[in-house]
Amino acid sequence: KKPIEKLVKEQIAIMECQKDEFIKQADNLGFDDLERARVEIQIYSNIKFWAKKIGLPVEKYDNLISQVQKRILE
Repeated sequence: KKPIEKLVKEQIAIMECQKDEFIKQADNLGFDDLERARVEIQIYSNIKFWAKKIGLPVEKYDNLISQVQKRILE
């Protein structure tokens, strides 16, 4: 077990909440889809980076990134 695992898990939870709050604010402020997608992908990429650092599965974040990319291409 890595000594920073608990802190990283807490940070991941914070970033996931941050993403949810960003989406609410982006919708309220009328962000365009491309800007919203760019930020969502950045957040998911950051979460994926930290999850990978402590050996957590990252497929969830790969799928979420893919979903955002598909949404933009539609």
